[in-house]
Amino acid sequence: LGPTGVGKTELCKALAEKIVAAVGPVDVAISPAVGGIIPGYETARHLGVPSMYVEREGGAFKLRRGFHVEPGQRVVMVEDIVTTGLSSRECIAAIREAGGEVVAAAC
Repeated sequence: LGPTGVGKTELCKALAEKIVAAVGPVDVAISPAVGGIIPGYETARHLGVPSMYVEREGGAFKLRRGFHVEPGQRVVMVEDIVTTGLSSRECIAAIREAGGEVVAAAC
């Protein structure tokens, strides 16, 4: 539970609602591994979309494990925490490189 007694599921549901209110429907949620996998999955579940994640390969984030996006798919990037923003920026770059359209970044 978080400091307010609200659990991760409730927080991710609220995040999903904010995403839809801000940008409309999305097609997929993608997170940077490893920390973003759980909040990305839970947020995707509440959005009713698939959840994927990027992993480092040769020092750069890439979609692996059979994950792929279709050109133009509307993607929300979901992160667990933002400090310098480097992982978020690298994740967004990997999504764009794979052909996704990043419509929101959420944390």
